[in-house]
Amino acid sequence: MKIHIALIEEINLNVFKNLAYAYEAEFSGITEKIPNELGLFSIDTLPKDPYIGYILYKNYIPIGFCIANTKIKIKDIAEFYIIPAMRCKGFGYQLAAMIFDKYPGQWQVRQIPGADHAISFWRKVIAKYTEGQYEESVVNDKDWGMVTCQSFSTSSER
Repeated sequence: MKIHIALIEEINLNVFKNLAYAYEAEFSGITEKIPNELGLFSIDTLPKDPYIGYILYKNYIPIGFCIANTKIKIKDIAEFYIIPAMRCKGFGYQLAAMIFDKYPGQWQVRQIPGADHAISFWRKVIAKYTEGQYEESVVNDKDWGMVTCQSFSTSSER
């Protein structure tokens, strides 16, 4: 089995968008978004400056993505998605670890109210990645109100 990430660029932007539509649809129960007349949901965060994005591939099949802002002092995961058929198999952890390893430093990951599955996922992933060395708080996000936030530091010596 081959697992790898690829930077989202013009050549694979449609692959990202296909995954992102599914992601936005999945969260629509919480965000209350509705699709447009073509049945497509708007995508909140595109992989363009200051955001960078990666698609996760398993045997050359796209199974997830991560969009992050790595150009700020405290790096931030903006969007993260693993397709439902590939969840609970370690792929989410692998993708997160690849991103954290690639961009060492201070990080934060935030989850919107009602995204209990995401909160649980990130607690497990970050606890494993940092060996429990992280902080969690509830912070006021300008777009989403009070959100759960995990903060931690990574190093390139992992």
